[in-house]
Amino acid sequence: MGSEVELGEGAVAGNALLPALAQAPEGAIYLADGYSCRTQAEQLAGVRGRSLAQVLMAQ
Repeated sequence: MGSEVELGEGAVAGNALLPALAQAPEGAIYLADGYSCRTQAEQLAGVRGRSLAQVLMAQ
């Protein structure tokens, strides 16, 4: 499994994830338990996702 993300027609990152991250308010938490989603967000949008466990531990 490679870590390189390709954006093409029908790609989830390009159609859903990146627009949602771009519209998120300042200070919003991006909750992503999956490695792939966290990796895409970090590589493509510079947003670091956190797992549910990380969010709960921080409370």
